[in-house]
Amino acid sequence: MPSPNARLFVFLWSCAAAVAQPSSNGYLVGGAGTRDAKAISEAALGGEWVIGKGVGLGGEVGAVLGHESFSFLSPNGSYHFMHQGRFDPFVTAGYTFGFSVFGGVGSAFNAGGGINFWVWRRLGLRTELRDIVLPGSASPNFWVFRGGLAFR
Repeated sequence: MPSPNARLFVFLWSCAAAVAQPSSNGYLVGGAGTRDAKAISEAALGGEWVIGKGVGLGGEVGAVLGHESFSFLSPNGSYHFMHQGRFDPFVTAGYTFGFSVFGGVGSAFNAGGGINFWVWRRLGLRTELRDIVLPGSASPNFWVFRGGLAFR
């Protein structure tokens, strides 16, 4: 029979492992928004790894379509306020590298927030508001309301 100290160590280690359990999820989203009072649409495929205590790292690849179309690649950080249960509200921000077959775009950043609602254990709905900001542009903001599927 293990000593009481050994049982206590195993119990505490198990609790710490459960609290800091990393998880990951992916998402596929699309949406509509505006830039300079003109309609745009956006689609993206992304994923993130929630390391523990709500802090996550991830990225996405996607495209903005409209009067100024471009593709983008974005490494992001995120924070999930309640990573347990069905509701998973989050905020996210990161660097965005935009590129176009016609040249231009370049460095930008993005920020947003939303919620994952886990309908089933491995499949949920995702909704968010995201802004891609092009510094130095006369009209720098690409605001988009996005929705889609989340999976884990």
